[in-house]
Order: sequence, then C-alpha cells, then structure tokens
Amino acid sequence: MLFIFFSGADIIIGQMIRPLTYINGIPHIDHFLFTAYQSNITLLFWVPQHAIVAWVCTGLLLNDFFEDINKSYCFILCLSLLWSPFVFLGICPFLAILILTKKKKLLSFQNIVIAPIIILIIAGFYLSNSGNTSVSGFIWQFINIIDKYYLLLVFFLCEFMVHIVLMKDYINRLDKNSKSIIYTAIIFLSFLPIYVIGEYNDLAMRASIPSLFIIMIFIGRYINESKHKDYRYYIIIFLLFMGSFTGILEISRAVIGVYEKQTTCDYWYSLVNIEKKFTSQYIDEDVEENFYYSYLLKKNRPEGDIVYNLDDLIWNMWNEDSSKIEYDLEKLTIKSEEPVDTSFTCQIKLSEGVYLVYINVSGYINKIDQSGAHLSFHGVTKIIDIQPGKYNNAELKKIVKIDEDGYDGMIDFGIGGWGKSSGNIQLNDIIIMKLD
Repeated sequence: MLFIFFSGADIIIGQMIRPLTYINGIPHIDHFLFTAYQSNITLLFWVPQHAIVAWVCTGLLLNDFFEDINKSYCFILCLSLLWSPFVFLGICPFLAILILTKKKKLLSFQNIVIAPIIILIIAGFYLSNSGNTSVSGFIWQFINIIDKYYLLLVFFLCEFMVHIVLMKDYINRLDKNSKSIIYTAIIFLSFLPIYVIGEYNDLAMRASIPSLFIIMIFIGRYINESKHKDYRYYIIIFLLFMGSFTGILEISRAVIGVYEKQTTCDYWYSLVNIEKKFTSQYIDEDVEENFYYSYLLKKNRPEGDIVYNLDDLIWNMWNEDSSKIEYDLEKLTIKSEEPVDTSFTCQIKLSEGVYLVYINVSGYINKIDQSGAHLSFHGVTKIIDIQPGKYNNAELKKIVKIDEDGYDGMIDFGIGGWGKSSGNIQLNDIIIMKLD
C-alpha cells in the first residue's frame, strides 16, 4: 500500500501557487512552481518508462549496498541512459557513494571498460543535439525567488522534510551505509529544483525518482520497526494519508474516463504534430551539422533519380467552392473553416518501381472525425495521411510501390480525402524519387 499511494502531501499545497489543472473534471495536483516531485501512481500513469527503470536500478543499487555486490551494476546502470538520462543523473550520487565504499568489489571488465564506453556514446548522442530546450536555466530566472521562497519551503516540507525531521532519532540509529544513502537523497532533493530543464522541468520530475524511492523505503522501515508509536509516528501516517489523495485522483480520472467514455490520454501520431516547445527537447533542427550524425552514425540515405519536384508539377483546383474555401494556387495553400473535401491536383506518370515520396507542409488541420489532410493518388488511395495537428515545415515521407502497369493519373494534395475536414494547409515542397 505504501508503494502504491506514496506521495508528498500535494493536496495541502496544490492550490497555493496557481489554479489546478483539471483533466476530465479531476484535478492534477502534483505540479508546483517550476518543479514537481510526483507520486508513484502519477509516474505510472504518465511516465512508466521513466519510473520503472528508476525503481529497478535503485533497487539493484540498494541490494549492492546491503546484500551481495553485483559486479555488473555499473554496466547495467549505464543502459538506463537509453530510457531516461535524467533518471541516470538521479542515481549517479548514490553510485558515487557505492564506488567509494565498495570500489574493490565493483572491479570488473564490464564496469571499468564497457560501461564508460557506453556512457560516452549515449551521452554524446544526447549532447550532440544543437537544438535547445525551450526552457532551461536557474529557477530564479523564471520566478521571483525572494518573493516565493516561502512557497519553496512549504514544498520541501510537505514533500519530504517533515517526514525526515520526525524520523530524526530513527535515522541517527541507522548504520553508516544507510545514513549515507538517506542523507544523499535529502541533499539531492533539496538542491535539485535550483536548475530547470524542460517546459515542465523534466529534470526535477525524473531525476528525483530514485531519491524519493529511497526515502519511501526508509519511511516504510520506520513504520515497520516502530515499537513505541508516539505522536511522530501518527503525524507521518497522517502525511502519508494526505499524500494518498494524489494517486487516488489519478486513478479516479481513469475510472471516470472509462465509465463516461472520455479520452484520458493524448494521441500523437507523429512528433511533427507536437508543439515546438516540446519537440525542441528531442529533435535537432540542424542535423547536417551534428557531429554525432555526421561522423558516428551509419548513413542510410535513399539513392535514386528524382522523377518530379515541385517546379515540375502544374497544379489545378479540384472541387472549387469559393463560398467555403480559400485557394492560393501560387503558394499552394488551401484554407477552410468549414468541413470540406478539396485539393490541388496535377497529372503525373510513374513507371513500375519503388518510389520515395517526400513532402514538406505547414499549417494546421482540425480534428473532425477521422479525416485530416492528404497526398493521394486521385480516387485510388492515400500516399501520405496528414493527421490533425499543427505543422511547421514538417517533413513527411512514404515509400510506394508501383506495379508493372505503372500509374498514369492525378495526384492530390488537400483537406479531407475520403472524408471532410477543415484547416489551413500549405504544400511547401514535394519530391518523388525512384529508388535504385
């Protein structure tokens, strides 16, 4: 039960800084200022890929401290970089203590040679991204820390500090290894919010998971080993009870969403649909200048002959209706705020073979039923299905195979396509390449 519902007392501080975010009528309460230490249930609902790897790696580390040493631990830990680099950073302080206290037992080829090589390769991949996150810097660059210091203090108290103060006598009786682990967790969580990375401070939310997991374990040990239950014991139980509401609200949202058939998650069909303030954390916009891409990655660029490009094609309007639709034939832009099925169309002729079809689009498509925008073989099939969302010079590609009869007909670019939709979409470029 402790593992399932463990959380700071977010319900106490949830509305102290700003109005709560409601999803399907249920508040999301564990985000605070430019930081958040999230409950276990919140982690499982929103970022299981970060949470599970953090719990597994932290559990293995604690096993190495108190049980038998795993001579491959450093090697195993470095693989977490693939799933969550911030979780890896959150485990590093504890790894440093493990190395200092039991360095001789960790001596192995995989730990000393293979692990550093893997870390350098993966870290090099992340650091080679020349794109900057939309938000990064010290916390005082985003909020007036002098005016808000009391809120940060309340945050620390409700998340873990009160628990630690109440367990002070218990912690003082712990062995040396246990003390070093829990004090490291306290110090790390206390300084972690100082630097912000990400629109919602991914650094704090993810790097805090190992330390919070460790504190949860020691709270569990304190409850289990307490023979004389005084006021401190009952205050901790009360704080855990208040913290459980964070997880209960997350579960309630899912249950209500299923019962009322509401959407309880976002569907992203492609990274190009996601706002740039988020994708800048993942996508390098200047990949050709990227050292990792240029020198370390195997190139897999398609080779072939360009059959058509934008300048080769003569476009006309199909299903013209000036009362609903705005066409710009020069810019190849179609705009309609009402649901329509319309396109620009042009004649092409393709012989038998395999082709790479590439387009670059900008604009937006509204979500109406399952329709969006498209590039299609006229009346035959879609080549590229452009899902509802926002696009800014988005590059979309598709491999198509033309049979022995070839294709002699029209291609369409437009809104709708086997349905109706609305929006404002522009074709910036198109290339049709016959692959070797």
